[in-house]
Amino acid sequence: MLNFLFVGIGAAFGGMTRYGISVWMKNKWKTNFPFATFIINLSGSFFSWLACFK
Repeated sequence: MLNFLFVGIGAAFGGMTRYGISVWMKNKWKTNFPFATFIINLSGSFFSWLACFK
């Protein structure tokens, strides 16, 4: 049951971080390309790779 709590906390933190970076980048670069989603997914893939192979 504790695993569900940790997953929920991680999902909440990830969602808030994704939203914050999205708002920040939308104000910084006036473009329609979803740079925030691209960067978040890229960094998430990198950290997942680190967690698996470290």
